[in-house]
Amino acid sequence: MAMVLGFSVLGGSIGIGSYMAIATNAFIFGCLSLLIVMGVSKLCNNSITILILTGTAIGSLFSAGISILKYVSSAEALKNLDIWLMGGFWGASWDAVLICLPVLIVCFIFMIKFAWDFNALNAGEDVASTLGVEVRKLKTISLILVTLVSSLTIAFCGVIGFVGLVSPHIARSLVGVDNRYLIPASAVIGGIMLLVSDIIARTITSPQEIPVGIITALIGVPFFIFILSKKKKQLWRD
Repeated sequence: MAMVLGFSVLGGSIGIGSYMAIATNAFIFGCLSLLIVMGVSKLCNNSITILILTGTAIGSLFSAGISILKYVSSAEALKNLDIWLMGGFWGASWDAVLICLPVLIVCFIFMIKFAWDFNALNAGEDVASTLGVEVRKLKTISLILVTLVSSLTIAFCGVIGFVGLVSPHIARSLVGVDNRYLIPASAVIGGIMLLVSDIIARTITSPQEIPVGIITALIGVPFFIFILSKKKKQLWRD
């Protein structure tokens, strides 16, 4: 939610303003929300519960900022903001691609470079440290890369949920847990999922178009419930 606030304030309304300025502003607000959440969590001994609650609170705070923007926006700006919040590719352009593509490629290369470190981290921080992994450095770099990618894509595409939840689980079932293969497989499956969702959104009520975020939610929510039920069965067996 931090990204949409910065996106709207800097551009005046969705789709107005410099693409580079929008991308930069989205990253700044994304880092701001990340720093607040991680800072509060660290003060509370890195409690997972506190981390989740703080993230929820920060999300509510920036949601309130969005509500303020809606209240003071003109009719046209309000319409654009609501459309952006639903998620979609209406505003896609080659200018946006030229900004996003180099950043995504660089972030992808870095993630693949650290694939072995992520594999070691799966065994626990202590094990990873004994194997020579700088855990703190790895976490910091990973958080920055994830914040950069998510801020940039959300700024241009809007809020499209559940892609990051569904695609890695599907990829893991196909290629295993080795991050050398899991990371690119997740990217490919996520892209396919968005492409299929966009086709459905454009054709199911043609000539009108349903926001892609609605289609991904319809796919993601049942999948999320399935994962929870599967985890519950594993806990009962344990």
